[in-house]
Order: sequence, then C-alpha cells, then structure tokens
Amino acid sequence: MSGVCAFPSSTLFTNHLSSVLFHLTSTSHFPFELSCEAVIFDYPTPHEDHRETNMTEDTKPRTFNPLGVPPPPPTYNHVCVTPLIPGSVDLVTLAGLTGFIPSDISSPKTIKEQAPIAYGKIKTCLAAAGATPRDIVQVRHYIVNETGDPVVDKLDVVERGWGDAWIEFMDREAGGHRPPDTVVGVASLAVEGLLYECEVWAIVRK
Repeated sequence: MSGVCAFPSSTLFTNHLSSVLFHLTSTSHFPFELSCEAVIFDYPTPHEDHRETNMTEDTKPRTFNPLGVPPPPPTYNHVCVTPLIPGSVDLVTLAGLTGFIPSDISSPKTIKEQAPIAYGKIKTCLAAAGATPRDIVQVRHYIVNETGDPVVDKLDVVERGWGDAWIEFMDREAGGHRPPDTVVGVASLAVEGLLYECEVWAIVRK
C-alpha cells in the first residue's frame, strides 16, 4: 500500500509523523507493506504568523500634528488617521482649524480674513495624511453669532464671507468638489477673537 500524504511544516508534527510511520511499518498487525511519502508544506504555525498582530496594529487610529501648522493645546492632535481597510483605505479626521492665533496681534479680526487661513491649514493637514481636499467627504463650519460688528451681526451666518472663500478654495484645490457640510452658529469658540472654525473628514485610498 502506498500513497502521498501532505502535512504542514512543524518540527513537532514531523517528529510525531515519523514515529507513527515507524510504528505502522514495524507492527505485525499490518498484513501488507505500507509506504507513505510525506510531503511537508511550509505553512506558518500560529506562533510564526505575525499577520494577526500586524492587522491589529494597522486598525488602530494614529494621531499627529503636521509640520507647517501651529501645534494645538496638549489635549489633542490636529490629525487622526483610522484604517477602514488596513493597507488600502483610511479615514482622515481633522480637528477644527482656524485662522486666528490669540498671541499674534496681527491675526485677522474678521471671518472673511480668518477663513482662508483655516483652509490653508486644512490642506496642509490633509497632505500630511496622504489626502487632498478632493478626498473630503464631510465639512462642518462653526461661526460665532455675535462678532462685535453690528453690520456683520445682522447677517445670517451663511452670508458672512466664509462661503465665497470656501468655494474659491475648493474650486482651486479640489476641482469644484462640493462635499456635504453643516453650518453651525455658536455663541463662542475656544478663545476670544476667534470667529470661524472648520472641521473636515476625508477618505483616501492608498
């Protein structure tokens, strides 16, 4: 009797196989000659296969602060990259970005001036995560209701100049892409003088 047997590669398994074959071929209970050719395939054993560990690490969110954007307070980072399909598709979420620095007396004092600076930071943050404005899938605009300028405050928050700047930015950087957005009028933002903040999500294929 002869045959071909295929088994996974393992030192322990191979030693056990040899013992079994020796027993079968030497026992008097077998009335015929047994010949078995063992073909050992090099399949990784569980302790040799690191793919599961790597997969776990690949699915964890990763946060960082890119160069070219002023660092935020120590409670958070500007950028978070979360693998949706590890090694293939990432979700990129950004903290709200602004065009105002309280310690800088030259920081712009109007929404229309602050918004384009925020958009430049968004572009920088996305680029650091391997994305572009064309990859944006969701936008939130936060606008302070009362700016201290009575002329501006009479306008609806959607009419205070940031919209034109956003359209110009997306036309230039994203070929006219118009992702869904939400516009929120708020009583205040993080610091006095900050009138506008923009938060985006993007999905990027590697």
